[in-house]
Amino acid sequence: MIQLKFKIDKFHLAYKLWSANFFTKNNKNQKEWNQLYKEIEHQYGSYPGYSFFVPENTHQALCWTNFGTGKNVQIIRDEKTLKKIFDTIFKSSCFKKKYSECRTFKKQIEEAWRKNYRGLKIFEKITGLQSSKTFEVFLLHPELESGCYLGMNQIEWGCTEDYDGHHFIGLCHEILHGLTQKQYQLNKTEAQQWLLHAVICLSADEELRIQMYKGNYLDPGSPYLSTPLLKKAVKKILPEWKKYTGSSKKRTILDFFQQIKDRPL
Repeated sequence: MIQLKFKIDKFHLAYKLWSANFFTKNNKNQKEWNQLYKEIEHQYGSYPGYSFFVPENTHQALCWTNFGTGKNVQIIRDEKTLKKIFDTIFKSSCFKKKYSECRTFKKQIEEAWRKNYRGLKIFEKITGLQSSKTFEVFLLHPELESGCYLGMNQIEWGCTEDYDGHHFIGLCHEILHGLTQKQYQLNKTEAQQWLLHAVICLSADEELRIQMYKGNYLDPGSPYLSTPLLKKAVKKILPEWKKYTGSSKKRTILDFFQQIKDRPL
């Protein structure tokens, strides 16, 4: 059975909050973050490591998980300055507040996962995939509205709960990205990538949600519905998906994907 290990990586959280401050409108704490930005720019602006924190450059480094332990992150130069900048962020009141709220969020997510853990049996039945993998889940502040599979059995998660079971369903969605990663890499066209993502959405955001919490296909509220191409792909294969779930034949969602992967979008 799949296991999740929830953690808060301060470096990853700090960088995501730093980045979000400059790309999110109407940020309640923007004044504090702007002041922190000026302080860091004044102290470290002439050092190479500061380039990672210039607003227009922040997406050069998307994942800082385990930076503090020296794992998974390689810095070409000026690691010393990077650590000083992060220490400055950690000591700021705006970060301390978000970090405290994130710790509360962690307890909520752990409880939501524990409460719905029985749903993994339904998840396995729908997907036909059984795994004993352990995924690390790096939690972010929910205001960042982020859910992403990072690779190497690592997930990033920080979302508000937009509907009952959103956290459990969303995490299962990201788990499926991990379980289908090899197939994703084999896909030859962009259309196939969208179709595989559509299969993931139908498995978790639709079928698992419906079987656990009731509702209908394509109920409003699912975040993926705001992505036009993904929504189009889901609608394209929905009739065949219904046949797949209604069949007594033992198959996996990867078998189903092979059946529909060459559909034009």
